[in-house]
Amino acid sequence: MKSSELRLGNLIRATQSEHWNEMYRGKIEKVNIDNIKDIYFANKDRRLYEPIPLTAEWVEKLGGKKISSNDNFELEYEFSSMFMLRENKATGRFYHKDSMILRYVHQLQNLCYALTERELVLAVTPIGI
Repeated sequence: MKSSELRLGNLIRATQSEHWNEMYRGKIEKVNIDNIKDIYFANKDRRLYEPIPLTAEWVEKLGGKKISSNDNFELEYEFSSMFMLRENKATGRFYHKDSMILRYVHQLQNLCYALTERELVLAVTPIGI
């Protein structure tokens, strides 16, 4: 994950703290200026944050509503009638307009903002935010 992919408020996961305190490992955080600097200046051996993999659970937490299922191979999610996202159940991948593959939560957040000029709001706030 590159710092240039992130916007303030995107969700990421801590892999370790600067002080190597295990209690922060796995914590979900909203991106702020300090996170971006840490990611930008980190070397390959010192990754403090990682992207959150996009799953059906995260799509629903971010407001996606299941609207259809295609022979158990594909699920469609709608976000406020503004855009749709498809999940290929065989691969677990999410698509926008059949070509753009979304792998991480921050990519979905950025897509939503680009298309609607609105932030995705968490329906359920994970512990640690």
